[in-house]
Parts: sequence; C-alpha cells; structure tokens
Amino acid sequence: MATFDEAVAEAAQVDDEIATYIGTLQSDLATAQADLATANGQVATLQAEDAAQQAQVDQLTAETAKLKALLPTTSGGTGLTLAAQTVNATTGQPLNAAVVVTGGTGPYTFAQSGLQADLALDTLGNLTGTPAAPGTSSFTVTATDSTGATASGTVTVVTA
Repeated sequence: MATFDEAVAEAAQVDDEIATYIGTLQSDLATAQADLATANGQVATLQAEDAAQQAQVDQLTAETAKLKALLPTTSGGTGLTLAAQTVNATTGQPLNAAVVVTGGTGPYTFAQSGLQADLALDTLGNLTGTPAAPGTSSFTVTATDSTGATASGTVTVVTA
C-alpha cells in the first residue's frame, strides 16, 4: 500500500496532468473559435462576391434580352427571315419604303405593332406616310408567307 506521501505526490501529478489537459482543451477551443471567426468572414466575403456576380448575371440577362429583341424570329421552318431594318425619312416629306424579307414562299403579307401615327404599313409591306417631326422610332413587323410561316423583325425610322 502506498504511503501518505506517495499518495499526495501521485495526486499532485494527476492534478498537473489534469491542468495540462485543461490547458490543451482551452487552447484547442481558442483555435476552433478563431477558425470559426475566419470561416464566418470567408462566408461573408463569398456572399458579397455571390451578390456581385448575381448582379452581373442579371445585367447580362437584360442585355441579352435586348439583343434577342433585335434578332429576327421565324416559325414554320421555311427559312423566312425579316432582319432588323432602318429607314431614313425627312420631316414633312412623303415616305415610301418597303420592308424586306428573305426566304420563305411568296406571296407575303405584313402586319405591324407600334408604328408611329403619321406612318402606315400595308399588307404588302409598303411603309408610307409623311413624318411630322424629327426623331427616331421603332416598330415590329411580322411577315407571313404563303405556307403560314412567320418572321418578325424591328424596323427603325430615323426622321431628320
């Protein structure tokens, strides 16, 4: 059996080991808390970067939609195309221009949406009228060929 002095010495040694272990745990806890703080900072940085990238994606999506609106659209598979066109006009002078389509099977018919009030587009694609004021305006034209295929495009009138 151990003597009293040996028991006290052994207890002191165990006490030292426990203190060392507690110190190690406290150090590990401090390291873990520092790592967590660093990770939280990195998450905040990533969230800010993600928000910035999402703003860029939103901007590119809007720009893509604008560009797509300028592209001709077709349906029916006949190759009918109505590309974006610009017509120059002079204020107070009669305008007579034709909308141009390619492909498809003639004859074609035309319809418009958004044309300024002082101009007209007939079903044959003739743009006529007398622009009353200078400026730029755009409207959408849809052409339909004899097979029922359609194509749409933007016509811009620039009036000096």
